[in-house]
Amino acid sequence: MSVQRAWIRRDRDRQHLRGLLVEGGESPPSVTADAAYFEQLRAEVRGPTKKTTGRIVLPTIAALLTAVPPAAPQEMDHAGHMMMGGGWRMPPMDPNMPMIPGLEMALPPVEPFLAAMGIDVMTLPEARPSEVVHLAAGDTLDIEVSIVRRTLNGHMAAMYGYNGQYPGPLIQAPQGSTVVVRVTNRIESPTTVHWHGLRLENRFDGVPDLTQDPIEVGESFTYELHVPDAGMFWYHPHIREDVQQDLGLYGNLRVTPTDPDYHGPAHRDELLVLDDILMDGQGFIPWGKEAPTHALMGRFGNVMLVNGVTGHTLTAAPGEVIRFFITNVANTRTYNVTFGNARVKLVASDVGRFEREMWVPNVVIAPAERYVVDVIFPEAGEVAIANTIQAVNHFRGEFYPHVDTLALVTVAGPPVDDEVTRAHATLRTHDAVVAEVAALRAHLGRPPDYT
Repeated sequence: MSVQRAWIRRDRDRQHLRGLLVEGGESPPSVTADAAYFEQLRAEVRGPTKKTTGRIVLPTIAALLTAVPPAAPQEMDHAGHMMMGGGWRMPPMDPNMPMIPGLEMALPPVEPFLAAMGIDVMTLPEARPSEVVHLAAGDTLDIEVSIVRRTLNGHMAAMYGYNGQYPGPLIQAPQGSTVVVRVTNRIESPTTVHWHGLRLENRFDGVPDLTQDPIEVGESFTYELHVPDAGMFWYHPHIREDVQQDLGLYGNLRVTPTDPDYHGPAHRDELLVLDDILMDGQGFIPWGKEAPTHALMGRFGNVMLVNGVTGHTLTAAPGEVIRFFITNVANTRTYNVTFGNARVKLVASDVGRFEREMWVPNVVIAPAERYVVDVIFPEAGEVAIANTIQAVNHFRGEFYPHVDTLALVTVAGPPVDDEVTRAHATLRTHDAVVAEVAALRAHLGRPPDYT
């Protein structure tokens, strides 16, 4: 009689670490997260054994538990599979991250979609960088969702924009105010605007068929936004985010605090709106027309964008304190943002200030999240703001270091050494936040009212 025995194998030296009976008994071996290994399920002869003798029932890459063919080659070349049927193109693959065998010729069951298909791109208005719009209580802002012309990575293409801008206008409104935003849809499909993070009336939350009807092509919808909380929020569609958001429909809403000492001192503010988009040598890889081609919110891109552009640059003086408001508008990518040798103080997130500020070596930010950091660049030179991660080779189950430069900061000029510079060395405690959280601590262990 045979049993199923799982074997864990380090791929580099083909060493089998230990086997275990699936029906019980021995515990699985401990394997570190960065180990390169396969896990195999074999039919073995009952009884103790230190060798794999049975036939393979199911081989998997343990890092992702993804089934692979027993005779699959270690690496695969997809150069001959770029052109596919139905107008689809194979997305470019990182050579360190080859596609799982068997997927290289998979075709989405929908038609490919690009914005403004059949329209001469040169007839579209050219998009322009984001502008700041200051709203007072009771003000109204008109936003038009439209098709624009952009050039990314040397490719001219049709994209979307709020008021023709990338990102959309930075809307600033005072804490406690109510403002009105009237949205008109000029793109090819229905849309809405979701005001991410705001505590507002449900009917203005921008969720189609739940809180409002979709804004059909040529129609408008008026949002009344009461903004009780200070902080950085953002707005984006809640219809086909995989397409519309990826094509540029996102922008920030900053609610300025009534407390002048809400944050500590900084010399200036900068926005870092992080995104990615999937391109090859011909331009954008198409999206699905009738339905998404990826689960949840969309797909990973291979071109990094900051504030809607590649190659974002900034300047700073030695000792200057810059407050970065970071927003992740990517559909699915989580970033690990590093600032080189600069000293980084984490002061707030998308739910407001922390009880206590803290020093951090990096900022991990998932899609839709916001963080606020105060950064001081100590000396002259060039500093890369980067996405510094452990990537995974899905085929081999290997983790490896990977760095994408998001922006470059040129630190130059006369050093700054003033009260703002010196204040950066102090981590502040926010008593109001401490008191607010303390009032809730008694409820943290209570079972939920609704599930």
